[in-house]
Amino acid sequence: MAAGGVLRNARGDWIHGFSSEEGVGSILEAELLAVRRGLDMAWNIGITDVICESDSLEATHIIGSNSSPLDTSLRPMLSDIRSILSRPMRVQFVHVFGEANLVADFLAKRGHSLAVESEFWEEPPN
Repeated sequence: MAAGGVLRNARGDWIHGFSSEEGVGSILEAELLAVRRGLDMAWNIGITDVICESDSLEATHIIGSNSSPLDTSLRPMLSDIRSILSRPMRVQFVHVFGEANLVADFLAKRGHSLAVESEFWEEPPN
């Protein structure tokens, strides 16, 4: 299971990105992992006003609701996300179509070929 994401400013300029490989898991788990890593990365570099875009309607729904996912293996990750959301930051979740999420998709696919668990990008990779 690989995840990837990109942080951009309000103009759409690259700030940071990440790719990671986390072993075996579902597509939903990969989406939640990307959200968790992205929110944590934003917090760690001082970004507290975030629009989080995901092409997974299921992920945005699960995060936005107070319900727990049926898949109990996702609950710890969802708990981590909700813990990050309790920090003094403003986060808006937006569902986007896959075509609008090509950079994150590219970075996630790049995660499959990593020799390490995670790679962080201050500049867009080639």
